[in-house]
Amino acid sequence: MQTVKIIKNGGSQAIRLPRLYRMKGKEAYVKKVPEGILLMEKTDIWTAFEKCLEDFPADFLQSKRAQKNQKRRRFE
Repeated sequence: MQTVKIIKNGGSQAIRLPRLYRMKGKEAYVKKVPEGILLMEKTDIWTAFEKCLEDFPADFLQSKRAQKNQKRRRFE
């Protein structure tokens, strides 16, 4: 695991990323998670979604689930 420099920039902080972690573009997504901070390249969300779909096998969900119809009360 590498360490990075945290730089004060006015009232904000900036992180200097090593060359290995350079990102494309001028913006990134940032999210606070229990383990720390998650930083992700800002890309077209649909392109990323479609790329994830390629990981599923071609026969994924081909067979129907054998569920019986459920009796439910009417929603009003």
